[in-house]
Amino acid sequence: SWTGEYPILQHLQKMGHDICTLEENSELKSAKLHASYFKDENDNIEALWYNPHKGWEKVITLFADRYWKKAFGGRNLLHRSFVIYKAAQFFKPDIVIASDGFSYAVPASWLRKYKLLSMPVVTTFIGGDILDCSEIGYGRKRTDKVHSLIQKVIKYSDTLRPVSKKLANTLLDDGANKNKVHIIPSHLVINTDVAKKIYSERNQIKERILKKYSIPKTADIVVTLSGNYESKGIHIFAECWGKVLSKNPNTYWLLCGPEHNWLEEKVWSTVNDNGSNRNIIFTNTLHGIEVFEHLVSSDLLINPTLCEGLNMVTIEAAAVGTPTICSDGAGVADSIEKYNAGLVVPAYSTEMLTSSVITALTNAKQRQLWSSNCFKMVEYFTLNEVAKKLINLFKITLHNTDSKDT
Repeated sequence: SWTGEYPILQHLQKMGHDICTLEENSELKSAKLHASYFKDENDNIEALWYNPHKGWEKVITLFADRYWKKAFGGRNLLHRSFVIYKAAQFFKPDIVIASDGFSYAVPASWLRKYKLLSMPVVTTFIGGDILDCSEIGYGRKRTDKVHSLIQKVIKYSDTLRPVSKKLANTLLDDGANKNKVHIIPSHLVINTDVAKKIYSERNQIKERILKKYSIPKTADIVVTLSGNYESKGIHIFAECWGKVLSKNPNTYWLLCGPEHNWLEEKVWSTVNDNGSNRNIIFTNTLHGIEVFEHLVSSDLLINPTLCEGLNMVTIEAAAVGTPTICSDGAGVADSIEKYNAGLVVPAYSTEMLTSSVITALTNAKQRQLWSSNCFKMVEYFTLNEVAKKLINLFKITLHNTDSKDT
Protein backbone atom coordinates (compact mmCIF):
# COMPACT_ATOMS: atom_id res chain seq x y z
CA SER A 1 0.00 0.00 0.00
CA TRP A 2 2.37 2.65 -1.25
CA THR A 3 0.53 4.88 -3.73
CA GLY A 4 0.66 7.84 -1.31
CA GLU A 5 4.36 7.44 -0.55
CA TYR A 6 5.93 7.23 -3.97
CA PRO A 7 8.80 9.65 -3.13
CA ILE A 8 10.14 7.37 -0.38
CA LEU A 9 10.06 4.39 -2.73
CA GLN A 10 12.06 6.33 -5.30
CA HIS A 11 14.54 7.45 -2.65
CA LEU A 12 15.08 3.94 -1.31
CA GLN A 13 15.61 2.76 -4.89
CA LYS A 14 18.23 5.47 -5.46
CA MET A 15 19.98 4.35 -2.26
CA GLY A 16 20.58 1.00 -3.95
CA HIS A 17 17.80 -1.12 -2.48
CA ASP A 18 15.50 -3.36 -4.50
CA ILE A 19 11.89 -2.27 -4.09
CA CYS A 20 8.80 -4.14 -5.20
CA THR A 21 5.20 -3.18 -4.55
CA LEU A 22 1.79 -4.76 -4.24
CA GLU A 23 -1.21 -2.54 -4.94
CA GLU A 24 -4.84 -2.93 -5.89
CA ASN A 25 -6.47 -1.56 -9.03
CA SER A 26 -10.21 -2.12 -9.41
CA GLU A 27 -10.04 -1.16 -13.09
CA LEU A 28 -7.78 -4.04 -14.11
CA LYS A 29 -9.36 -6.26 -16.75
CA SER A 30 -7.51 -9.27 -15.38
CA ALA A 31 -7.15 -10.51 -11.80
CA LYS A 32 -3.43 -9.62 -11.67
CA LEU A 33 -0.87 -7.65 -13.64
CA HIS A 34 2.90 -7.75 -13.18
CA ALA A 35 4.74 -4.60 -14.30
CA SER A 36 8.41 -3.67 -14.38
CA TYR A 37 7.64 -0.21 -13.00
CA PHE A 38 5.26 1.32 -10.48
CA LYS A 39 4.30 4.83 -11.58
CA ASP A 40 7.01 5.90 -14.01
CA GLU A 41 8.53 3.71 -16.70
CA ASN A 42 12.00 4.60 -15.45
CA ASP A 43 11.48 4.07 -11.72
CA ASN A 44 12.61 0.38 -11.81
CA ILE A 45 10.15 -0.47 -9.03
CA GLU A 46 8.54 -3.81 -9.81
CA ALA A 47 4.81 -3.78 -9.22
CA LEU A 48 2.18 -6.44 -8.84
CA TRP A 49 -1.31 -5.00 -9.36
CA TYR A 50 -4.42 -6.95 -8.52
CA ASN A 51 -8.14 -6.44 -8.93
CA PRO A 52 -9.91 -7.12 -5.60
CA HIS A 53 -13.09 -8.04 -7.49
CA LYS A 54 -11.57 -10.75 -9.67
CA GLY A 55 -9.77 -14.05 -9.33
CA TRP A 56 -10.82 -17.66 -8.76
CA GLU A 57 -9.66 -17.38 -5.13
CA LYS A 58 -12.70 -15.25 -4.34
CA VAL A 59 -14.88 -18.34 -4.63
CA ILE A 60 -13.15 -20.18 -1.79
CA THR A 61 -12.77 -17.05 0.38
CA LEU A 62 -16.37 -15.87 -0.07
CA PHE A 63 -17.90 -16.87 3.26
CA ALA A 64 -14.97 -15.80 5.45
CA ASP A 65 -14.78 -12.48 3.61
CA ARG A 66 -18.48 -11.86 4.20
CA TYR A 67 -18.01 -12.45 7.92
CA TRP A 68 -15.17 -9.91 8.25
CA LYS A 69 -16.23 -7.47 5.51
CA LYS A 70 -17.74 -4.73 7.69
CA ALA A 71 -14.96 -4.83 10.29
CA PHE A 72 -12.34 -4.80 7.51
CA GLY A 73 -13.66 -1.62 5.93
CA GLY A 74 -15.67 -3.35 3.23
CA ARG A 75 -12.63 -5.25 1.96
CA ASN A 76 -12.15 -8.98 1.52
CA LEU A 77 -9.82 -10.10 4.30
CA LEU A 78 -9.13 -13.69 3.32
CA HIS A 79 -8.83 -12.86 -0.37
CA ARG A 80 -6.32 -10.10 0.35
CA SER A 81 -4.38 -12.50 2.60
CA PHE A 82 -4.17 -14.93 -0.30
CA VAL A 83 -2.97 -12.13 -2.64
CA ILE A 84 -0.24 -11.09 -0.18
CA TYR A 85 0.83 -14.71 0.24
CA LYS A 86 1.18 -15.17 -3.52
CA ALA A 87 2.96 -11.83 -3.92
CA ALA A 88 5.50 -12.79 -1.26
CA GLN A 89 6.14 -16.06 -3.06
CA PHE A 90 6.54 -14.20 -6.34
CA PHE A 91 8.88 -11.41 -5.16
CA LYS A 92 10.69 -13.31 -2.38
CA PRO A 93 11.58 -10.11 -0.49
CA ASP A 94 13.73 -9.95 2.64
CA ILE A 95 11.07 -7.96 4.45
CA VAL A 96 7.42 -6.99 3.99
CA ILE A 97 6.35 -3.44 4.78
CA ALA A 98 2.68 -2.60 5.27
CA SER A 99 2.55 1.18 4.93
CA ASP A 100 -1.01 1.19 6.24
CA GLY A 101 -1.53 -0.23 9.70
CA PHE A 102 -4.86 -1.79 8.81
CA SER A 103 -5.79 -2.55 5.21
CA TYR A 104 -2.63 -4.54 4.40
CA ALA A 105 -1.24 -5.06 7.90
CA VAL A 106 -4.22 -7.13 9.07
CA PRO A 107 -3.94 -9.84 6.39
CA ALA A 108 -0.12 -9.79 6.54
CA SER A 109 -0.22 -10.27 10.31
CA TRP A 110 -2.66 -13.15 9.98
CA LEU A 111 -0.26 -14.81 7.58
CA ARG A 112 2.55 -14.33 10.11
CA LYS A 113 0.39 -15.82 12.84
CA TYR A 114 -0.14 -19.02 10.89
CA LYS A 115 3.47 -19.07 9.62
CA LEU A 116 2.37 -18.67 6.02
CA LEU A 117 4.64 -15.64 5.58
CA SER A 118 8.28 -16.36 6.33
CA MET A 119 9.44 -12.76 5.89
CA PRO A 120 9.17 -10.36 8.85
CA VAL A 121 6.47 -7.66 8.66
CA VAL A 122 7.02 -3.99 9.50
CA THR A 123 3.75 -2.12 9.96
CA THR A 124 3.36 1.66 9.70
CA PHE A 125 0.61 3.46 11.61
CA ILE A 126 -0.41 6.89 10.31
CA GLY A 127 -3.47 7.59 12.44
CA GLY A 128 -6.86 6.48 11.27
CA ASP A 129 -5.75 2.86 11.26
CA ILE A 130 -5.70 2.69 15.08
CA LEU A 131 -7.25 5.92 16.38
CA ASP A 132 -10.95 5.92 17.19
CA CYS A 133 -12.40 9.39 16.74
CA SER A 134 -15.29 8.07 14.69
CA GLU A 135 -17.74 10.51 16.33
CA ILE A 136 -16.04 13.27 14.31
CA GLY A 137 -15.45 11.20 11.20
CA TYR A 138 -11.85 10.12 11.81
CA GLY A 139 -10.39 6.70 12.45
CA ARG A 140 -12.04 3.36 13.06
CA LYS A 141 -14.87 2.74 15.46
CA ARG A 142 -13.53 0.14 17.86
CA THR A 143 -16.15 -2.54 17.57
CA ASP A 144 -15.16 -5.91 19.02
CA LYS A 145 -14.27 -7.22 15.56
CA VAL A 146 -12.23 -4.16 14.59
CA HIS A 147 -10.40 -4.28 17.91
CA SER A 148 -9.59 -7.96 17.42
CA LEU A 149 -8.13 -7.23 13.97
CA ILE A 150 -5.96 -4.43 15.37
CA GLN A 151 -4.80 -6.72 18.17
CA LYS A 152 -3.66 -9.25 15.57
CA VAL A 153 -1.57 -6.58 13.86
CA ILE A 154 0.02 -5.47 17.14
CA LYS A 155 0.81 -9.03 18.19
CA TYR A 156 1.99 -10.59 14.95
CA SER A 157 3.73 -7.72 13.15
CA ASP A 158 7.45 -8.06 13.84
CA THR A 159 7.98 -4.29 14.11
CA LEU A 160 5.53 -1.44 14.71
CA ARG A 161 6.32 1.95 13.18
CA PRO A 162 4.01 4.74 14.40
CA VAL A 163 4.66 8.13 12.78
CA SER A 164 4.25 10.05 16.06
CA LYS A 165 4.49 9.70 19.82
CA LYS A 166 0.71 10.03 20.00
CA LEU A 167 0.31 6.87 17.94
CA ALA A 168 3.08 5.08 19.82
CA ASN A 169 1.18 5.71 23.05
CA THR A 170 -1.99 4.36 21.44
CA LEU A 171 -0.18 1.15 20.50
CA LEU A 172 1.26 0.80 24.00
CA ASP A 173 -2.18 1.37 25.51
CA ASP A 174 -3.40 -1.42 23.25
CA GLY A 175 -0.82 -3.76 24.76
CA ALA A 176 2.02 -3.52 22.23
CA ASN A 177 5.47 -4.70 23.30
CA LYS A 178 7.44 -1.45 23.71
CA ASN A 179 10.53 -3.11 22.21
CA LYS A 180 8.64 -3.54 18.94
CA VAL A 181 7.60 0.15 18.74
CA HIS A 182 9.87 2.52 16.78
CA ILE A 183 8.71 6.08 15.98
CA ILE A 184 9.66 7.24 12.49
CA PRO A 185 7.64 10.14 11.03
CA SER A 186 6.14 10.49 7.58
CA HIS A 187 8.42 12.31 5.18
CA LEU A 188 8.25 15.82 3.77
CA VAL A 189 7.40 15.54 0.07
CA ILE A 190 9.03 18.79 -1.05
CA ASN A 191 12.78 18.92 -1.63
CA THR A 192 14.38 21.04 1.10
CA ASP A 193 16.35 23.05 -1.48
CA VAL A 194 13.08 23.96 -3.19
CA ALA A 195 11.56 24.89 0.17
CA LYS A 196 14.52 27.13 0.98
CA LYS A 197 14.21 28.85 -2.38
CA ILE A 198 10.52 29.53 -1.72
CA TYR A 199 11.43 30.98 1.67
CA SER A 200 14.13 33.20 0.15
CA GLU A 201 11.54 34.58 -2.28
CA ARG A 202 8.79 34.95 0.33
CA ASN A 203 8.47 38.72 -0.04
CA GLN A 204 7.83 38.54 -3.77
CA ILE A 205 5.51 35.55 -3.37
CA LYS A 206 3.53 37.26 -0.62
CA GLU A 207 3.15 40.38 -2.72
CA ARG A 208 1.72 38.27 -5.53
CA ILE A 209 -0.67 36.41 -3.20
CA LEU A 210 -1.91 39.63 -1.59
CA LYS A 211 -2.55 41.14 -4.99
CA LYS A 212 -4.41 38.03 -6.16
CA TYR A 213 -6.88 38.26 -3.27
CA SER A 214 -6.93 42.08 -2.96
CA ILE A 215 -5.52 41.96 0.57
CA PRO A 216 -3.84 45.12 1.93
CA LYS A 217 -0.05 44.99 2.10
CA THR A 218 -0.10 45.84 5.80
CA ALA A 219 -2.41 42.94 6.71
CA ASP A 220 -1.56 40.04 8.98
CA ILE A 221 -2.29 36.68 7.38
CA VAL A 222 -3.35 33.44 9.04
CA VAL A 223 -3.95 30.28 7.03
CA THR A 224 -5.79 27.00 7.48
CA LEU A 225 -5.16 24.25 4.97
CA SER A 226 -6.87 20.88 5.22
CA GLY A 227 -9.55 18.63 3.79
CA ASN A 228 -12.08 20.89 5.53
CA TYR A 229 -14.05 18.12 7.20
CA GLU A 230 -15.13 17.97 10.83
CA SER A 231 -12.13 16.31 12.44
CA LYS A 232 -9.87 19.09 11.12
CA GLY A 233 -11.54 21.48 13.58
CA ILE A 234 -11.91 24.46 11.23
CA HIS A 235 -15.24 25.22 12.92
CA ILE A 236 -13.33 25.74 16.18
CA PHE A 237 -11.30 28.52 14.58
CA ALA A 238 -14.47 29.95 13.01
CA GLU A 239 -15.77 30.44 16.54
CA CYS A 240 -12.58 32.33 17.39
CA TRP A 241 -12.53 34.51 14.30
CA GLY A 242 -14.78 37.32 15.57
CA LYS A 243 -12.63 37.89 18.67
CA VAL A 244 -9.44 37.73 16.62
CA LEU A 245 -10.82 40.45 14.33
CA SER A 246 -11.94 42.61 17.24
CA LYS A 247 -8.34 42.71 18.53
CA ASN A 248 -6.61 42.60 15.13
CA PRO A 249 -9.03 44.07 12.56
CA ASN A 250 -6.37 44.04 9.84
CA THR A 251 -6.05 40.24 9.92
CA TYR A 252 -7.08 38.06 6.97
CA TRP A 253 -7.84 34.36 6.99
CA LEU A 254 -6.82 32.25 3.98
CA LEU A 255 -9.18 29.28 4.21
CA CYS A 256 -7.53 26.77 1.90
CA GLY A 257 -8.73 23.36 0.84
CA PRO A 258 -11.69 21.88 -1.00
CA GLU A 259 -15.31 22.93 -0.81
CA HIS A 260 -17.21 20.65 1.54
CA ASN A 261 -20.84 20.54 2.62
CA TRP A 262 -19.67 20.58 6.20
CA LEU A 263 -18.10 24.04 5.68
CA GLU A 264 -21.52 25.52 5.01
CA GLU A 265 -23.05 23.75 8.00
CA LYS A 266 -20.43 24.56 10.62
CA VAL A 267 -18.01 27.21 9.37
CA TRP A 268 -19.85 29.70 7.16
CA SER A 269 -22.95 29.49 9.36
CA THR A 270 -20.81 30.27 12.44
CA VAL A 271 -19.11 33.37 11.03
CA ASN A 272 -22.40 34.58 9.54
CA ASP A 273 -24.27 34.15 12.82
CA ASN A 274 -21.70 36.03 14.91
CA GLY A 275 -21.18 38.76 12.31
CA SER A 276 -17.52 37.94 11.63
CA ASN A 277 -17.85 36.88 7.99
CA ARG A 278 -15.29 39.39 6.74
CA ASN A 279 -11.61 39.16 5.82
CA ILE A 280 -12.00 35.47 4.96
CA ILE A 281 -10.60 34.33 1.61
CA PHE A 282 -11.70 30.87 0.49
CA THR A 283 -9.11 29.60 -1.98
CA ASN A 284 -10.60 26.16 -2.72
CA THR A 285 -8.18 23.29 -3.44
CA LEU A 286 -4.54 24.20 -3.95
CA HIS A 287 -2.15 22.15 -6.05
CA GLY A 288 1.60 21.55 -5.97
CA ILE A 289 3.69 24.64 -5.38
CA GLU A 290 0.55 26.72 -4.66
CA VAL A 291 0.37 25.04 -1.26
CA PHE A 292 3.79 26.32 -0.24
CA GLU A 293 3.23 29.78 -1.74
CA HIS A 294 0.14 30.27 0.41
CA LEU A 295 1.93 28.92 3.48
CA VAL A 296 5.00 31.12 3.06
CA SER A 297 2.77 34.18 2.52
CA SER A 298 1.14 33.69 5.91
CA ASP A 299 2.29 34.76 9.35
CA LEU A 300 0.76 31.74 11.06
CA LEU A 301 -0.69 28.38 10.17
CA ILE A 302 -3.68 27.55 12.36
CA ASN A 303 -4.11 23.81 12.91
CA PRO A 304 -7.12 23.25 15.22
CA THR A 305 -7.43 19.55 14.32
CA LEU A 306 -9.40 17.51 16.83
CA CYS A 307 -7.83 14.11 16.18
CA GLU A 308 -4.97 13.23 13.85
CA GLY A 309 -1.99 10.90 13.76
CA LEU A 310 0.53 13.52 12.61
CA ASN A 311 -0.51 16.45 10.32
CA MET A 312 1.92 17.00 7.47
CA VAL A 313 0.62 20.48 6.62
CA THR A 314 2.32 21.72 9.79
CA ILE A 315 5.61 20.24 8.53
CA GLU A 316 5.08 21.74 5.07
CA ALA A 317 4.50 25.16 6.64
CA ALA A 318 7.62 24.77 8.77
CA ALA A 319 9.65 23.91 5.66
CA VAL A 320 9.02 27.45 4.39
CA GLY A 321 9.44 29.08 7.80
CA THR A 322 5.79 29.48 8.82
CA PRO A 323 5.10 28.50 12.46
CA THR A 324 1.91 26.80 13.61
CA ILE A 325 -0.55 27.26 16.43
CA CYS A 326 -1.60 23.66 16.80
CA SER A 327 -4.02 21.67 18.90
CA ASP A 328 -2.82 18.80 21.02
CA GLY A 329 -5.12 16.59 18.97
CA ALA A 330 -2.39 16.37 16.31
CA GLY A 331 0.53 13.97 16.58
CA VAL A 332 2.88 16.72 15.39
CA ALA A 333 2.20 18.70 18.58
CA ASP A 334 5.10 16.95 20.33
CA SER A 335 7.54 18.13 17.67
CA ILE A 336 6.27 21.72 17.86
CA GLU A 337 6.87 21.77 21.61
CA LYS A 338 10.22 19.99 21.35
CA TYR A 339 11.61 22.50 18.83
CA ASN A 340 9.65 25.56 20.04
CA ALA A 341 8.33 26.00 16.50
CA GLY A 342 4.95 27.44 17.48
CA LEU A 343 2.34 26.93 20.18
CA VAL A 344 0.24 23.96 21.26
CA VAL A 345 -3.23 24.52 22.70
CA PRO A 346 -5.88 22.06 23.93
CA ALA A 347 -8.14 20.67 21.22
CA TYR A 348 -11.68 22.13 21.26
CA SER A 349 -10.57 25.12 23.37
CA THR A 350 -11.76 28.25 21.56
CA GLU A 351 -10.56 30.41 24.45
CA MET A 352 -6.96 29.17 24.35
CA LEU A 353 -6.85 29.19 20.56
CA THR A 354 -8.20 32.74 20.39
CA SER A 355 -5.79 34.18 22.96
CA SER A 356 -2.82 32.36 21.40
CA VAL A 357 -3.56 33.67 17.91
CA ILE A 358 -4.09 37.23 19.15
CA THR A 359 -0.89 37.18 21.20
CA ALA A 360 1.16 35.68 18.36
CA LEU A 361 -0.07 38.24 15.84
CA THR A 362 1.08 41.09 18.09
CA ASN A 363 4.53 39.59 18.73
CA ALA A 364 6.61 39.59 15.56
CA LYS A 365 9.79 38.81 17.50
CA GLN A 366 8.27 35.60 18.87
CA ARG A 367 7.07 34.58 15.43
CA GLN A 368 10.56 35.10 14.03
CA LEU A 369 12.04 32.86 16.73
CA TRP A 370 9.48 30.17 15.94
CA SER A 371 10.24 30.54 12.25
CA SER A 372 13.96 29.93 12.84
CA ASN A 373 13.14 26.87 14.91
CA CYS A 374 10.85 25.56 12.17
CA PHE A 375 13.86 24.79 10.01
CA LYS A 376 15.42 22.75 12.82
CA MET A 377 12.20 20.78 13.24
CA VAL A 378 11.92 20.05 9.52
CA GLU A 379 15.28 18.27 9.46
CA TYR A 380 13.64 15.39 11.36
CA PHE A 381 11.08 14.97 8.53
CA THR A 382 13.25 15.23 5.42
CA LEU A 383 13.05 12.48 2.84
CA ASN A 384 16.69 11.47 3.30
CA GLU A 385 16.46 11.39 7.09
CA VAL A 386 13.30 9.29 7.09
CA ALA A 387 14.74 6.91 4.47
CA LYS A 388 17.89 6.33 6.55
CA LYS A 389 15.81 5.63 9.64
CA LEU A 390 13.62 3.18 7.72
CA ILE A 391 16.59 1.22 6.36
CA ASN A 392 18.06 1.03 9.85
CA LEU A 393 14.71 -0.20 11.17
CA PHE A 394 14.52 -2.87 8.48
CA LYS A 395 18.01 -4.07 9.42
CA ILE A 396 17.07 -4.21 13.11
CA THR A 397 13.92 -6.14 12.25
CA LEU A 398 15.81 -8.66 10.13
CA HIS A 399 18.44 -9.11 12.83
CA ASN A 400 15.83 -9.61 15.56
CA THR A 401 13.89 -12.07 13.40
CA ASP A 402 17.04 -14.06 12.59
CA SER A 403 17.91 -14.14 16.31
CA LYS A 404 14.46 -15.52 17.16
CA ASP A 405 14.69 -18.13 14.43
CA THR A 406 18.05 -19.37 15.70
